[in-house]
Amino acid sequence: MREDQAFIYYRFTKENLISFLNILKKNNHNHTFDDLAEWCHSFWTNWRSDHEGLFHSTEETTIDIVMEIFECKISNIDVSIEQIDEWLIRLS
Repeated sequence: MREDQAFIYYRFTKENLISFLNILKKNNHNHTFDDLAEWCHSFWTNWRSDHEGLFHSTEETTIDIVMEIFECKISNIDVSIEQIDEWLIRLS
């Protein structure tokens, strides 16, 4: 595992999602969008199985964005700064 994937160990929270999006937006990082998308897929998987009560404690908007991020990866969609800004606005 690459060192720059260390953030996959962060808890699945709205706050961490916002932090990761801001890191990607600033583009001063070693993380890639694919790394974030994989974290989002893990978030969604844990949410679906209600691991740590995620199903009931996660806001609908947060899980919608998590799913959108992963869908962008599997659809090979290039994500723009504008898209990241839109997600951040929806999360605020």
